[in-house]
Order: sequence, then C-alpha cells, then structure tokens
Amino acid sequence: MDRHEWVTARVLWWSGVSVQGEADRIIVTSLGVVIDRNSGGGAPPATNTPSSGKPLRLDYVDGVRAAAALYVVFHHVWLAIWPGYPRNEGPWWTDWLVYGHVAVAVFIVVSGFSLGLAPAANGSRLRGGAREFYRRRAWRILPAYWAALLFATCIVLLTGPGLGAEVSVPGTITHALLVQDIAGATTPNGAFWSIAIEAQIYLFFPLLIVLRRQMGLGATVLMGVVVATAAFILSVYVEPLHRIQSLVPQFAALFIMGMAGAELATRWHNTRRATPWARVAGIGTIGVVVWIAVVGSVVAVTYVFWLELVVGVIVALGLAALADGKSRRVRQILELRPAKWLGSISYSTYLIHAPLLLIVWTFVISDLAIGDVPRFFIFLALGLPLVLISSHFFSRWIEQPTQRHRSFRALWSALADSVRRMLGGSKAKDPFHGNSEVDPDLPATGTLGA
Repeated sequence: MDRHEWVTARVLWWSGVSVQGEADRIIVTSLGVVIDRNSGGGAPPATNTPSSGKPLRLDYVDGVRAAAALYVVFHHVWLAIWPGYPRNEGPWWTDWLVYGHVAVAVFIVVSGFSLGLAPAANGSRLRGGAREFYRRRAWRILPAYWAALLFATCIVLLTGPGLGAEVSVPGTITHALLVQDIAGATTPNGAFWSIAIEAQIYLFFPLLIVLRRQMGLGATVLMGVVVATAAFILSVYVEPLHRIQSLVPQFAALFIMGMAGAELATRWHNTRRATPWARVAGIGTIGVVVWIAVVGSVVAVTYVFWLELVVGVIVALGLAALADGKSRRVRQILELRPAKWLGSISYSTYLIHAPLLLIVWTFVISDLAIGDVPRFFIFLALGLPLVLISSHFFSRWIEQPTQRHRSFRALWSALADSVRRMLGGSKAKDPFHGNSEVDPDLPATGTLGA
C-alpha cells in the first residue's frame, strides 16, 4: 500500500465507504483496511472468502483459548492463597496473576470471533436462521453446563463452603436458569458468573448479524461500544442503575469486536500480504502491560471497563491478523499439539476447575502450616494436573458427545449402543465418544468453551 492509498484509506475509514479502482479495491472497516489486488481482474485466491459459504477453521484460536483457560486456573490458585484482590498481597512476581477478569474478556472476544466466522463466510447470514442457531447453541452449551453445575453442587456439599462457593436452593435455581448475574445469589462455582452473561449475549447474536448486514461492519462495532459505554456511565452515576455493572456491559462490545475480527480474518485469510494490524496488536499489548506495571493493579482494576475495551480491540485485531498467513512463528506456537489439546478442553476446564481446586484446598492446602509461597506452589502442583486430567475426561464423556449427537434421541441411542458394545466385548469404534465429526459451525466459545 503506497502513501496515496494509505491516506485515501484513512479518509474513507471515517466515511465507511469503499472505492473501486481499475485494479485494486480498498475495503475499509472500523478495524482496518484491506487492499484487494484481485478485484480488477484475474482469478481470486483459492481461500475461504465471505462469498465461498465455508467458514474458516483457524487452529490458532485453540491456542488462544488454551492460554486464557490456563491463566484463569493460575489466577484462582493465586486468589486462594492471597485473597486481597484487587491488591496483590503476594510477592512481586505474582503481579501478573491479578487479572482474571481480563482473561474472561479475552474469552468473550474469542467467542464473538468463533461464532462470527460462519456468517462472515455466508454474506452475514445465519445458516438455518435464528431458531436453528438458538437450538444448536443451547445443545452445545447447556448439557455440559448443567452437568458441571450438578458436579459443583455435590462438591460443595461434600467439602462445605469455601473459596467463595456456597450452595443454596435459590442459588441453584438461578444458576440452572442462567440468570445468576441478574438475580444475584450464592454460587456453587465462582467461575459461573460469566456463563450467564455470555448466554444472554447469544440471544442478541441474530440481531447483531442483521445490524451488520444493514449498517456495515464499522457502524455495528461503533454502536456496540457506544451502547456499552452509555450503560456503564449510567450504572456509575445513576444509583438505581448500579446493578447494570453486574451485567458487565463491556462484554457485549467485546463480543461484537470478535465478530468484526472474524470478518476481517475471512477477508485476509492466506492473502500472503502482511497487514499492519499484527504489529499494531503487538505494540498495543506492550502498551497495556507497561501501563498496568506503572499504575498498579488497584488502579488498573478500577478502570477495568476501559482496559477491557482496549484489550478487546487488541485481541480482535490479533486474531484477524494471524489469518493472513504471514505471522507464522506466532501461529506455530499457538498451533502446537499441546496448545490445541488444551484449547479443545477449555470449556470443560472453565466449567469444573473451581470445584476441583476447592477439593485440593479443603483437604490439603488449607491445613498446611507453612508459608504462602510454598503453599502456592504445592497448590499449583496438585491442582493443575487434577484440573487438566479431569477436564479431559469431562470433555470426552460429557461435552464431546453432545457435539457429535445433536439431539437427546441421537445421544441416548449412541449411549445405549455404547453400553451394549461394552457388555458384549466389542472392539468396534465407540459411537458415543469415538472419533465422530463434531459440529464445525458452532465451536466452543469464550468462557463457554471457554
């Protein structure tokens, strides 16, 4: 892109239009600029594009999920040992573990990105319409969530209240209905607060797709940021509206940013022409880290709304820019087999890690009469393997079967067949949790799969 093209693109960024030249087409969005060298003639590159109808499969997203899921586990181990949040009462080298809320914000962007890939490749339209989307999303999310809710309830009844977890009938009902952020009640799993928020965002996903189609990408993102900011400001200065903060309004804007990132990724996929946005995301990440280091955790958490909006832009740009095929080193790291495995069980990890850590805390860590630093490392050494191994089996036996069998009837039939095969000693492939194809259009989400 030469200087003239860049200046023209910056002007068009504000107007939200595009220019068609003889050989190049400048596509302008609120998050970036693409120069389409194929619009003036010749065959387009053989990649998944918005008009191909086939959503991208970007393996590096699993690596991002893996990093966020591990961070959340580390954060909760740190929080149990040094419960002074937002102040870090531990040693200086644990300062980086304070920001679990920001990790959940990353999950929300990834959720919007993952779900946005299919409509981005289908002309900003949902396959099967809103009703089919709701059915498939509920089937993808709810069985594993309800199983994790039952598991967490049983664990808290066994161990007694601890680490913020407590069981009550109203709390169980509100969590089962996914309205814990609205109703407010005791929770058997401290990580469940974000599940309800994300599920409620899903209710607006079909509307967001329509708005994207009618308003354009940039205007939709701007609308999301403006609405979220207005809701946050009202919740701060209007006392009757303080409860809005429990809905975490910035998460809606972050989800829309993720959707925008999915559309840009679909445009840029394997273009082999580097976009500037990977560097912008990298510089932005360094800027955020430096700012947090300078102001400290208390100030950073105080301004978490604005911090997470900035993080959302950085993550959305980074996810989109990695699709251009040029950032090979970063992609190779995120696509390592362990990272992909951790990403594949990230939803299960998020769902059940808290009660598992509660078990270790109750029966081992809480009674150790040693210093906090040794307790931290022992807690991590015992808790992390337990979480990862348990998440693997929870994913294999609870989460994955619902991905492969997309109705109660199909799931029950596969389970019955699996039991018959085991009783009969058959070595044939298990239809319940074998290597069947999972639903490619509805991957695990942010906190919901994170």
